[in-house]
Amino acid sequence: MFEDEISFEIRKLHLLLNRSFEKASDAKIKPTKLQLAILMFIYQNSKLNKNTYQKDIEKAFEIRPSTVTTILHKMEKDELIHKESESEDARLKRIILTKKAELIREKLKNCFVDLRKIIVTNLTQEEISQYIKITKKIQQNIMEAYDVKVID
Repeated sequence: MFEDEISFEIRKLHLLLNRSFEKASDAKIKPTKLQLAILMFIYQNSKLNKNTYQKDIEKAFEIRPSTVTTILHKMEKDELIHKESESEDARLKRIILTKKAELIREKLKNCFVDLRKIIVTNLTQEEISQYIKITKKIQQNIMEAYDVKVID
């Protein structure tokens, strides 16, 4: 048995999921994975009737302000977001998804749904529950050992 088989299998699964997702989405979708995560964060906030500001992204993703500024600037240039000044404080810029970003989000959502169906094929509900339970234990072990967090 390979000494680090579990890490190797986790890595293979990660790569396989990434490659499958890239193939299922299409080449026209250009945002990086982090940009997509930020788009989903903004979308989720909007569904909760919460505004999203740069500070929210910095905090949620644990990213330096300068890095978030660069990412948001690129996303604005690519017409994925636009910023609106708040009426009570013009320095505060609310981040809003564009129609282009909404279309990308919808396409990706469909890809996730399709990929999930494929992932759970031939698995019982008990196997799925057990896998999730084990995965959460592994995550907890890593977070405790290295004092790191996972962003849900």
